[in-house]
Amino acid sequence: MILLASYVLIFNQCTLEYLLFPESAVMCFGLLCVIIASIYTIEDIKFKWIKVFLLLFLTMISYQGLGMAFPIFVIFFQFLNLKNTKNKKDITKNLILSAIIMITSVILEFLIINVCNRILGTESTRISIEDFSEIGPLLTVFIPYGFIEGISLFVNFMNMLPKMFLPIVTLCSLILLYKDKKTRIHILSITIIIYFIIIENSIFMTIFNMGKTGRANWITALEWGMSLIYLLIYFDRNKKLGKVISVFIILSFSFNSFMLLQNSSYHTAANLIDKNDGYAINTKIEKYEKETGNKITKYSYTYEYYSYPYAIGIKKLGSLTERALSCPWSINQSLNYYTNRKLELVEFPIEIEEKLKSVFDYKGFSEEQIYLENDTMYILVY
Repeated sequence: MILLASYVLIFNQCTLEYLLFPESAVMCFGLLCVIIASIYTIEDIKFKWIKVFLLLFLTMISYQGLGMAFPIFVIFFQFLNLKNTKNKKDITKNLILSAIIMITSVILEFLIINVCNRILGTESTRISIEDFSEIGPLLTVFIPYGFIEGISLFVNFMNMLPKMFLPIVTLCSLILLYKDKKTRIHILSITIIIYFIIIENSIFMTIFNMGKTGRANWITALEWGMSLIYLLIYFDRNKKLGKVISVFIILSFSFNSFMLLQNSSYHTAANLIDKNDGYAINTKIEKYEKETGNKITKYSYTYEYYSYPYAIGIKKLGSLTERALSCPWSINQSLNYYTNRKLELVEFPIEIEEKLKSVFDYKGFSEEQIYLENDTMYILVY
């Protein structure tokens, strides 16, 4: 039961998105580091806080968004350890030291990014605040909006799970915990964790100008697995209730696995659409080069009036089902992959844009969206 509940906690619909990227091994390494760092906060080991800092630093360098899980995991493990802690002041001490380490890691990571930016001559930070004078308006205007967005995220989790799923599964856990007098105290723990999840998501989305993506807001899905683990605290106290909890956890694990397979299949379907479009583009290029003798070495693209990053009939699941040939951060690599070339991106001339664009809303790939001239391919992204 512990293994099944932990599986739901760690490998859910959001961590599935980590496997989407080429650097998935690095991102998953960061996921491992943040979990171990969080567990160390309740263990009695040598150089405990140095190890926690080093692991959290590795987490932040691997993928910044993973650092969001550290405060949630720490609160979760401290609540779980409440029964085993002789000195209750240790919990307060652990929370304070964890907060200091978290803040230090964030500051250090931003310093490293800024130093690298200066050396490489690039800009890699993504933050809404330009200077300290903007903090006041940000807190008074955007944070309340972010809080509403955080609640919305918890209720309707980006189509990765059915609507209202997280509130319903959490409510079922609370009802089961309420059945036993000695487990009712954990209802407050779950409520506090949900509150911090919403607050942290709100701050993260506001300050870092992030939208509702699985990899950025994955801590919301942690509540599912955490609720299951809470049910296991007094698993052996009531045999009848223990059987109900077993069924609940097994059903949760099975449904999580089903959703992982379903969402993966949507991702595969989106990739196939890109594959077909990419091969159609390459076929047109090869035909043009054979007929004219011109070699296509450059490309440019613009979006049609009603462009949409998701293909018709494919479920909207964030980055999982976005078309690679429609997103500005992936179109270059995707075109080069499907055409087996190293095309140079150039500016899109206005006269050609007017020639390609029309009020017609393309629902799929059409050769009319591709215009070839001399050594350049112009693409109207549908």
